[in-house]
Amino acid sequence: MEDGSDTTSTTTQTDPATVETAVSEPAVLETAVLEPAVTQVRYKPDPADAARQAAREAKGKRHIGFGIAWLVAGVLITVITYAQAAGGGVYVVAWGPMVYGIYRIVSGARLLNANADTSTSTNANAYDGSNP
Repeated sequence: MEDGSDTTSTTTQTDPATVETAVSEPAVLETAVLEPAVTQVRYKPDPADAARQAAREAKGKRHIGFGIAWLVAGVLITVITYAQAAGGGVYVVAWGPMVYGIYRIVSGARLLNANADTSTSTNANAYDGSNP
């Protein structure tokens, strides 16, 4: 090779184990790339959810409190007028306030029950901060 170009030829000896590793690595790499990554999406609680939950709980308790007051008022009106009419007179059965009181108690209990169900499911999906 006299044309001025310097060509060097090197022969390298390859170890059969090295060749086998080099061939098998891309296959492993391909499998790792082709498999879909599994991520778990977790519920990240919103601070507004806690405020809404507390407001719902307070509203439910308030409904129950006012319901008891209406029920007691209806019963008291009935008992007092019945006692005054014991000698023969007219008495009032205040069924309206009693029914309204029962309605408020039931609606308050339903609010509290719905709030308890919400908090249970929220705790089941609680965000632990490990996966943003």
